[in-house]
Amino acid sequence: MTLTGAPGVGKSRLALELAREAAEDDAGEASLAELAPVRDGALVPAAVAAALSVREVPGMSFADAVATCIGERPWLLVMDNCEHVLEACVELVDVLLATCPGLRVVATSREPLQLDGEKVWQVPTLLTPPQAEQPAVEALLDYASVRLFVERAAGIEPGFALNGYVAPAVAEICRRLDGIPLAIELAAARTPLLTPAEIARRLDHRFDLLTGGSSGLLSHHQTLESALDWSHELLSRGERALFRRLSVFLGGFDLEGCAAVCSGAGVEDSKVFTVLEALVAKSLVVAERGDESGVRYRLLETLRAFASERLEEAGETRERRESHARFYLHLAERAEPDLTGPDQQRWFTCLEAERANLGSALEWSLGHGRSEWALRLAGALVLFWRVRCHFSEGRDLLRAAVAAANGAAPRVRFKALWGAGFLTLMAGDPGGAIGLLEESLTLAQASGDLQGTARSLLLLGNCSQFGGPAGRTFELLDQSAALAREAGDAWCLSHALAVKGFGYANSDYLHAARPLFEECLVVAREAQDAEGLRAGLLGLGSVALSQGDWVLAQSLSEEAVSSAGEGDPYVKGIALENLGKLAVGQGEYARGREFLDEAVTLTREVGAEGLAEPLAARARVARVEGDRSQARQLLEEALPLTRSGAARIEMGELLAQEGKTSAARRLFEEALERARARDNRGQSARALHGLGELERAAGEIERAAI
Repeated sequence: MTLTGAPGVGKSRLALELAREAAEDDAGEASLAELAPVRDGALVPAAVAAALSVREVPGMSFADAVATCIGERPWLLVMDNCEHVLEACVELVDVLLATCPGLRVVATSREPLQLDGEKVWQVPTLLTPPQAEQPAVEALLDYASVRLFVERAAGIEPGFALNGYVAPAVAEICRRLDGIPLAIELAAARTPLLTPAEIARRLDHRFDLLTGGSSGLLSHHQTLESALDWSHELLSRGERALFRRLSVFLGGFDLEGCAAVCSGAGVEDSKVFTVLEALVAKSLVVAERGDESGVRYRLLETLRAFASERLEEAGETRERRESHARFYLHLAERAEPDLTGPDQQRWFTCLEAERANLGSALEWSLGHGRSEWALRLAGALVLFWRVRCHFSEGRDLLRAAVAAANGAAPRVRFKALWGAGFLTLMAGDPGGAIGLLEESLTLAQASGDLQGTARSLLLLGNCSQFGGPAGRTFELLDQSAALAREAGDAWCLSHALAVKGFGYANSDYLHAARPLFEECLVVAREAQDAEGLRAGLLGLGSVALSQGDWVLAQSLSEEAVSSAGEGDPYVKGIALENLGKLAVGQGEYARGREFLDEAVTLTREVGAEGLAEPLAARARVARVEGDRSQARQLLEEALPLTRSGAARIEMGELLAQEGKTSAARRLFEEALERARARDNRGQSARALHGLGELERAAGEIERAAI
């Protein structure tokens, strides 16, 4: 068996543990041959012989002497650090296994020995806590990386313990060090001088920090950098070149990107895969097979930092970063036309996998005199950021690109302005979106761009719903739809129909909303545009729910959930909200609670502006079930949000139940003002009903009746 894995992952330690257990189990003899000090392959048999206490026998080679010593006895031979004398190790092991039937060999190496019958075990890094959420202190100790840090730190600094103060920093250290045991132990060794938070802050310069290993360790294990240097020195010239160039990728890469960015000057394009394969075999690159995106490759972050330093030393950083930015610009522009057609799901999956690289390419372009590249790249990614709900990320990058490229071509600048307005709207700031969209409209009209004009009018109409008169909203949307038809822009047309439909539905003109959603579905299905389809499904499902057509509402909402899948959490959250309201309307509170809880979670995760609606619906369930404390907590989260009329009504009803009349009246009046401004007749009715109930309870019967 050969134990392989990244530098510092613990191959030697695991091999020694196997030998110790074999000795304890009385499974025969066990010997360790440490090969790191051996610099000449011809000396490998002598080193193994010394490990077995076999002396040189006149007229007999060391290999034969070892074989004679072992004979047929059960024996476990550990050959540690074979990678630099691999060929000699292969020859010796082949001879020994052929002549010693009781022999078992455990080798540690950065790459397999490639012998018949060899079993290769890739030693994994230690499990690290997720970045998305911070587990409780007790739960953090379930992660082996955290336990190792705590054990080593406590061994050096008695009294060190994991608590709420240090836990976040310890989790960050383990994550950023990729769960590599050597790196974690070297970091823990710094705890007498630095707090975990200070260690975490210094990890940008990890090779200066992670030094000073135990003097009992082999020289190439005494610092993190020496462990990596040991592997790096064993690489061929071409392998070193590709390895350092791979450091420009963030979050992984595929073979196409590797060839485009890293080939040339020592790495022929036709040889890229062969060299990459060698780096995978040497445990310096991780290969991962995804369900949809095929095989992707990545460097552990610690190896990437090491390779990045080698890239800088070679003077190649700017050249390779420029190649990286150029490749991802072309990838985004290749994807953009298909983001509204039948092949959109494949491209969304591809762009999601490359999200970190796309952001890195954009930021590099902004900082290195390639502002038009940044503008083109950002403009091409608008619909990706929208559908995958990266609202704030996309908005900020688009605004930075717009600010940096004043002299760009009108069409390029238009797309970036339009995208910045779109994502600003989706992030919950319709007021902040208007100026960007008006500028994009001016550019589109000046250049006679029908599609651009239609899309700008669409979003201006959408923004108008959040404060402008309904008539102005519908006028903008009608203009958008007419131009979209003329330009043949099915995406814009389906969305103009859907947004107008939602405008009518929000005012409870359901008879006017329904045909708009039905046409939206027809247009989207013909264009095979999943995003437009989901808009129509949501709208028609909401109308059916309000009209009491529960069978249709459930069918449409379930189809919307299925269409959204894991790729559009914003739409999925709204569809689940509809299913929750549907279940509650049928008295199925437990089922409704589950739907609404998931809707709240999804909407909260994406930072969507519409979070108030599912929060208010979930609070209503809590109030009906008698859990006023939870209802209040949910409503307090919902109230500060922009579209919080429903939340104000729910909180008003809760306060009225508690006898807090003045506070309830103020909330009902605020909700009524907001509802009338948006011509939302349903919320107006509920707010008036709440005010009427307060008057009735106070004995003001005539005023209550009004």
